Amino acid sequence: MTMHNEPPGREALVIQIQSGDKQLREQFLRDYQGFVAATISSVMGGRSIDRAKDAVFNTGLLALNEALDSYNPGKGVSFIYFARQVITRRVIDTLRRDERESRLNVSTPIDNVSHSAMTINPAIEKIEVQEELKSFAGQLNKFGFTMSDLVKHSPRHKDSKKLAIKIGRTLAEDPELIAHLLERQTIPLKKLLKKINVNPKTVERHRTYIIAIAIILAGNLDTLKDYIYAVDEGGH
Repeated sequence: MTMHNEPPGREALVIQIQSGDKQLREQFLRDYQGFVAATISSVMGGRSIDRAKDAVFNTGLLALNEALDSYNPGKGVSFIYFARQVITRRVIDTLRRDERESRLNVSTPIDNVSHSAMTINPAIEKIEVQEELKSFAGQLNKFGFTMSDLVKHSPRHKDSKKLAIKIGRTLAEDPELIAHLLERQTIPLKKLLKKINVNPKTVERHRTYIIAIAIILAGNLDTLKDYIYAVDEGGH
C-alpha cells in the first residue's frame, strides 16, 4: 500500500510561518484574501468589498498578517476564529477613526467621506460594545467597585454630573495625575485641587463616578467616550 504525504494543516502552516518562512507567509496572505474580504463584508453589513479600491481591505490584510504573528495554538482556538477576531477588531477601529475624523473635518464634502462606522453590522457593533463594557468592568474591579456601584453612586443632577465629568477629564488629561490614579487606585487629591477649583467633599462624594470617567477617557473605550461627550455637551 502506497502512503501519500498529506499537506500540513492550517495550524501547522501558521507555525511554519512563525518560524520565519517568508515565502509561505506571502502565499498564505494571497490564498486567504477571500477570507479577509468576507470577514470585512460581515463587519460592514454585507457590503461588497473591492480588494483593489477599498482601503479597508488593506487594513484587513494587515490584520491577517498580525494574526499570523500573534496566534498561539496553545490557547485552544482555531487560527481562523482567532484571525477573524483580529480582523474584525482592526476594521472596526479603522472605521471608528474615520468617522471621528469626518466629524471633525466638517468642510469635507459628504461624497468624499469614506464608509464610516455607521455601516458596521449592528450585530458586530453589539459585540464591540459588550467587549468594551467587559473591559471597563474589569478596570473598575481593580478599584474595588462594580458596575452596580457605579450606577448607585452616579450623580443624579445634570450639573453635578457635568462637574464630575470635568474633574474626571482633568485627571485623564494630566499624565502625572492619571498615572497616579491607575497605579495606586486612589485620586491624588492635593495635586488635583491645584489643577481645578472644586470642593474636596465634591470629589469624595462622586469618587466612584469621577474615577470611572477618568478610566474611560484615558483608555480605548470609544463607545463610552461618546456617552461622556454627549452628557458633557448637554445631552442625557
